[in-house]
Amino acid sequence: MDPTIAATLSATVYIARQNGVSASGQPTWGSPTAYPARVEQIERLEHTSQGQQLMTRNWVLMNSDAVVAKDDRIWLPGVDQTNAALARRVYEVAALPGDPPATTTDHFEVIV
Repeated sequence: MDPTIAATLSATVYIARQNGVSASGQPTWGSPTAYPARVEQIERLEHTSQGQQLMTRNWVLMNSDAVVAKDDRIWLPGVDQTNAALARRVYEVAALPGDPPATTTDHFEVIV
């Protein structure tokens, strides 16, 4: 990751990966893991897979060490990561490459 961008990762987010489905068909998640991030408040209209409209409020930039996927749980800075009710859902993840000729993911941009 570009050192200038890495220097802006001054917040901490927690991510719990979706790791399965319960017998009743409900998603299950692993334990939250802390990652450095940059979090900015935004307003952007999103659509769920069920066609519902919702307004997103946060954009999160993370180093590629943070493995994150759509539907994972994320706790934003200042939120108690031991309380699942306070977790947000990851709605969109963009895996961005480094500067050419890089062939791997440099960082993630996440909409929450």
